[in-house]
Amino acid sequence: MLIMKLKQKMDTAYQPCRIVFIICTIFVGFTIITWLGLFLGQSVLYASETIIALCALAVMLLLRQNELMVVSILAIHLYVDWYLGLGGIALLLACMLLINNYMRRSPAYLWQEPRHLWLWGLFLLLSLFSALHGISLADALYYYFNIVVGAFLMLWLGIVIVRTPQNLKYALGFLSAFGALVAIHAIIQATTGQTLFASTRFERYFTTISNYVIADTFHRSGSFLINPDSSGSFFSMMLLLPLGLFCASASILGKLFYAVQVALITIALSFSYSTGGWAAAGAGLFVFIMLVKQTRYRLQIIMLSILIGIMILNFFPQQFSIQLQHAIAPNELSLRQGAWLTGIQVITAFPLTGVGLGRYAYIMRAEPYRVIEQYRPLAHPHNSYLELAALAGLPVMVIFAVLLIISFYAALQNWRPTEGKKCLWISSGIAALVALSMNSFVASGWTLAPLAAIGWLILGLISSPLLKGRQLHEAEKELSGEAQS
Repeated sequence: MLIMKLKQKMDTAYQPCRIVFIICTIFVGFTIITWLGLFLGQSVLYASETIIALCALAVMLLLRQNELMVVSILAIHLYVDWYLGLGGIALLLACMLLINNYMRRSPAYLWQEPRHLWLWGLFLLLSLFSALHGISLADALYYYFNIVVGAFLMLWLGIVIVRTPQNLKYALGFLSAFGALVAIHAIIQATTGQTLFASTRFERYFTTISNYVIADTFHRSGSFLINPDSSGSFFSMMLLLPLGLFCASASILGKLFYAVQVALITIALSFSYSTGGWAAAGAGLFVFIMLVKQTRYRLQIIMLSILIGIMILNFFPQQFSIQLQHAIAPNELSLRQGAWLTGIQVITAFPLTGVGLGRYAYIMRAEPYRVIEQYRPLAHPHNSYLELAALAGLPVMVIFAVLLIISFYAALQNWRPTEGKKCLWISSGIAALVALSMNSFVASGWTLAPLAAIGWLILGLISSPLLKGRQLHEAEKELSGEAQS
């Protein structure tokens, strides 16, 4: 027992060193390969970068850096699966990580299954039935595995990797850094017009969509999420994570680090010109302030929010003005209302089975039910809950909502006994999910593959029964120590 405790303390002490070593190794490896690729050609470059990525993931797996690996899987899901359109590579990696954790389970690395497995089984089964009625089997299975199966896998991963509150801190920290990196990419895209690590896959798509240009001069940034509304959903969710880490940090350097991340994500959100994104971020911020239990932390959140708001108004006044014009534009509201009404018409026509899962099923089968207010065809009803009901039927949408509510309730159960930093970490996660859930009423949030993966992972992190058990164990130790003294 003593040897096990010493090993756990050494693992905790050397955790930051291992993480820094892995990140530096990956950075150096990709830098060298990139320079070689300039001389040896693009095919050699892509092959070499793939090898480096696989080696990096293998090192993370061996060193049990679960938090870093799962965020790396999300990055692959965003760039490789979604932006490059290569399919379900991230889901395979998620399965591999889950199997690895199961095979290496021990008293120090506990194994935990999601709650209400029978309900998840029903959700997977009914959704599969709808997938079989899609436009094409390949398209239906892409949607099924990324949205339905992916939700189950990412929630399970989040539950398993959080053994202590420290694991939660690491996971949220890596997610926050990931959001800041995507924000830097979006800012560069918006200010220079150049997309780093661009793909030609969407060039034709962009030329046919005029919605991404405002006032003939301002381009809405979508970054790797492509659609600016999706980008706004992403940044409104990710904004709350560094805000919680900012308040929890005890050092000036740490607070500055997280404040910079908050500023970058806020600027990137402004360049998306997403009205729904701003409204969702505001709702999440309000919930975060309500969940924080100490007044001094609430004051820190409010002061930082005011400071960044003043910075946005002073340094980006024209963008703020354009955002207001975009928000009150009559055609925007009319199109959204039309999309919702069309979605309701489709649900009324197919209440039990929907039109079939898939990315293209709705745009092809909803046309006979399109209302006048929706003046052009849309791939979805701009509402994740209506989208699920329209594609898979009301029973699937109801089960989805129940699973969300159950997981939110479990997160609140974990939040209830916490104080101080742990409360801030869980509160920021809940607030981020509130932002995603609110934005899902006006855009694809829970039904967009990269956003859904991040959302379900965060939900698993903050609702993990392992986290609650460890908190109760620590509270009992504190009480017993006070009684002995």
